[in-house]
Amino acid sequence: MKRVLALLLALTMIFGLAACAAKEETPEPSAETVDQPAEPTTEPAAEEPAETPEEPSEPEPDPVTIKVASYRAEDEALYTEIISRFQEAYPWITVELDLNADQTSYDQNIQADLMDGKAADVFDMHTNTTFITYAQEGVLLPMDDMAFLANYQDGAREITTVDGSVYGFLNTYNMISILYNKAIFEKEGLSEPANFEEFVTLCQTLRDKGYGGVAYPGGAVAYSWLTNALLTICLGGDGYKDLIEGMDSGKYTDITTIPGVAEALKTEQAYRDNNILYDASDATALDQCLSLFAQEMAPMMMMGTWTFGTRDTDFPGLDVGVFALPTLLDSGEHYAEGGQLTVINAASENVEAAKLWVEFLASPETASYYCSNAKTISTIEGVGLDYEGGDVLAEAASHGINLLPTYVRNNKDYWNTNWKELLNGLLYGDMNYDDAIADYTAFLTELDLASLS
Repeated sequence: MKRVLALLLALTMIFGLAACAAKEETPEPSAETVDQPAEPTTEPAAEEPAETPEEPSEPEPDPVTIKVASYRAEDEALYTEIISRFQEAYPWITVELDLNADQTSYDQNIQADLMDGKAADVFDMHTNTTFITYAQEGVLLPMDDMAFLANYQDGAREITTVDGSVYGFLNTYNMISILYNKAIFEKEGLSEPANFEEFVTLCQTLRDKGYGGVAYPGGAVAYSWLTNALLTICLGGDGYKDLIEGMDSGKYTDITTIPGVAEALKTEQAYRDNNILYDASDATALDQCLSLFAQEMAPMMMMGTWTFGTRDTDFPGLDVGVFALPTLLDSGEHYAEGGQLTVINAASENVEAAKLWVEFLASPETASYYCSNAKTISTIEGVGLDYEGGDVLAEAASHGINLLPTYVRNNKDYWNTNWKELLNGLLYGDMNYDDAIADYTAFLTELDLASLS
């Protein structure tokens, strides 16, 4: 029995060793086996959800200081408020304001600072020949990519465009129109004239009733206000620009070939011949003109609508209406001159901040605040005029505005003196239009500016 058990134990050990050997020699699964894996016997472990990466935060802009220069010292309080609002919107930008009420020294300082590389990042100027020169010489930054242009009025865009690009934001403009005393008109049963003939009759009626003519500060502005208004209204801004630059280049010798010139200059003579202006207007200073109107000696005056902002001192207590300067064309359109023009220094090291400042100035909210408090007219579409008389100006402006153009006169030393004599003679002298224009045509022909290099 013991021998049997020993045999069985030996056999068990042999078979156990054989099984182990067989297990060790099992071959790797074939490619077919890999392609068709067996069904898993347990559920796979659920994958952990991937963590959503956090959005990178916008880096805080580096602090920037921009210098803003203007000659509008009377608007210091308004600028201070605008700067406060701007810095609330853009807290990393500090605005330093430099105001100088002396226009002459202001212009000289801007020019000197530009030459020295110290000019303000943003500065105000007028739409004049200097503006064109600065734009053409690369001193000013083009604004064609700026958002405010979508709401910029066409007239303002036109006079701030040089060689196809916009180089400035014209904040405001001032109409130079006929302001009249509503109380006198009502008392005498008079109304605004619908055409030039009615205007002449109106002026004569008022004179017959003991009033003077239209007050005009000729001692301060000579013939220029009236002439610029008549030519801009009758020719339009583009036409007036073409006239001046055409005379300057020699393109025109007979200026009567330009539509509107004859009507404008004949209107100027008609103002003289029909005794439209108050007596001695050629020597009347600006304050004297305002005084004549305030004292009701002159029931009308040709004046800038900026006086709506100073009416409490210029003509206190008067209810004032406005109508466009009448011309022989009877267009009913108004004349205006541009106010301050805000430009960006192309050499500024803070151009982007400077552009944000201009965009802020030109926004409807800021434009409304500024114009309503400065009591002037905005160049941004849809901006209301929230001040006494603002509704009067808005209604007047709705009839159309012709803005004094910006032009270049390279050769004015040759022809400008004779041009002034022509205009002054038609308004204040004894020149006859037909004879005067014939003499001026002969002068331009002989001058032959087209032959100049």
